[in-house]
Formats: sequence, C-alpha cells, structure tokens
Amino acid sequence: QGTLGVVHDLVDDFLATRGGQAVHELRVRIREVHHVHGHLVGGIEDVHVVLADVEAEVQQRTQEINDALTIIKSKNIAIRGSITYAQTIQAALLTKETDFYKYFETSFVYHPKDIISGDFFWLKVIEHDGGSIIFASVIDCTGHGVPGAFMSIIANAVLNEIVDTIRIYDPAAILSELSFKIATMLAQDCSDNKDGMDMALCRFDIDGNGNYHSLTFSGAKNPLYIWRQGDTEYQIIKADRKSVSGGIRSQCT
Repeated sequence: QGTLGVVHDLVDDFLATRGGQAVHELRVRIREVHHVHGHLVGGIEDVHVVLADVEAEVQQRTQEINDALTIIKSKNIAIRGSITYAQTIQAALLTKETDFYKYFETSFVYHPKDIISGDFFWLKVIEHDGGSIIFASVIDCTGHGVPGAFMSIIANAVLNEIVDTIRIYDPAAILSELSFKIATMLAQDCSDNKDGMDMALCRFDIDGNGNYHSLTFSGAKNPLYIWRQGDTEYQIIKADRKSVSGGIRSQCT
C-alpha cells in the first residue's frame, strides 16, 4: 500500500478508537481560536480608534501651529516695518555720514548690526575766532535696538543744545554738562534708571586758512587712539572710567 496507505490506516484506526473525543477536542480548540481571534480583532479595532484620535490631535495641533506662525509672521512684518520707519526718523535726526566725510575724508564708519541702535556719531561745526571748531564724537548708549535709539536721539539733542545754546566748547565740560542733563531728564537722582553712554569727544581747532592746528579730547570709558605718519605704534589717550550719566540714586524730596 505504500507509506500514504499506512498513514490513512493509522488515521482510520485513531478515529475509530478516539473519534468522538478527538472531534470534541478539535471543537474546543476551534472555539479557543475564535475567542482569541475575536480579541485580536477587537484589539486591532481599538488600535485603529486610538490611531485615528492621535491623527486628529496631530492635525489639530499642526493647524494651531500653522495659525500661530501666520500670526507671528504678520506681526513680525508689522514690527519690522515700524522699526525700519523708526530708522528713517533716527537717521534724519542724527549726523549724516556725508557730512562727516566733508571734514574727515579718510575716515570710515562701522555700522551697528541692528536696524536701529544706540551706537551713533555726532558732528558739530561752529565758527569761532576767525576760524572754526569741529566737534566729533563716537557714542555708545546703553540698551540695544529701540531703547538705545531713544537714548541716541536724546543725547544728540542735548549735545546740540550744549554747544549751540549754552555755548560750552571745552570737551570735558561738555561731557559733564551732558551727564548732568541726561541724569536730570531721566530723574536718575530718585529712580532706578541708570541709562547713560560711553563716548569719546574730540575738538578740532581750524584756523582761517583751513589748517588743523590743535586737538582736545575728553572721553567717558572710550579712549582716543592717535597715529601719526612715521609712527610704528598707536598712542592711546585714556578716558575717564565713568560713563556719562547713569547716576547714583538718592532720596527724592
């Protein structure tokens, strides 16, 4: 009969002797398989529900983020537009580079990285004793961006007042008067405000023939570097270790 016939005979003998029990056991196993299958199907359905909820949550959060980014971009454009316009106003009030180059042809100016800032230069030319005096200053106000720009406008206006109206021409006296006026304007004698500036101020005296014949310097934390033709090193004129303004608080009355 061959091997297959032998197997068939063995199966027939088994079913003949234990057929009923085998069928019962098979049915039990089938029910167990159905039960496990039902659990698996239910678990998969639960997983699909959870995944759907997660996907919906992700989509909602993504939409919220996109909406927030749209608002931020819109506000950033508006703020940048305002700052750019403020730069136009600040530039109109402060000394122009072209004016600076009229008297210092070989000079150069480093621009601050911010659109507006408290870093600026000041130039004032007055007629005096048959010649002229040129005041040139590089100034670093406290604060960055908009606060620094406000300080630069205040300092520029006060410097012009000191020279044009009060007619103080000595650089050291100018810095002292500037410090006093800024401290008074900002009520630093009875507040926590300590805004001020570091600066280097030079006075150039020019005779009637346009010859530069003297330089007077005063500095607040910012020194003066002098280089003459033929020199191998810069000469450094140290500044005062105190800033302009930023006064000490006292009791208000």
